[in-house]
Amino acid sequence: MHFFPVGKQEVIMSTQEIPKAEWSSFFEDFTRRHQGWMVTVEEIGAEFGAQEEVNEIPLVGIAADVKDHESRLTLMLGGRPELNVNRIIENPTRVWSRQGEDEEYDAIEIEAGAKLILRFNSVPRHSSQPA
Repeated sequence: MHFFPVGKQEVIMSTQEIPKAEWSSFFEDFTRRHQGWMVTVEEIGAEFGAQEEVNEIPLVGIAADVKDHESRLTLMLGGRPELNVNRIIENPTRVWSRQGEDEEYDAIEIEAGAKLILRFNSVPRHSSQPA
C-alpha cells in the first residue's frame, strides 16, 4: 500500500513500485499505451505542500535515462508549439504506479526529494458533450 494524495486528503491505494532496472522499459511501454492521455501534475514538498503544476495537458512521453549514480526522467507534455511542457526530474529515487479498475495506469508517483504525482485521464474534460 502507498499513499496517493487526492486534493487536501490522502487516500491509501494499492500500488506497485517499479524497480529502477525496469524504468526505461516501463516508461517506453507506458508512453506507447498512454500517449495523448490528459495529465495533471502535482508536486508535494515539505516546504511548500501540494502545488499543481499542470492541469489536463496531453502526454507526449516519459523517458528514463538510468545510470548507476545519475538517473533522469523526462516528462514531455503538450506536443504543440503553443502548448509544450518539458520537465526533467534529476536523480529520482523511486517510481510507483497505480492501475485503475480497467487495468490501465491512472497515476504515477515519482520520488526525487519532493514527490511528483502524475494523474492520467483518457478522455479530455473539455470534450464536447451531447446536446
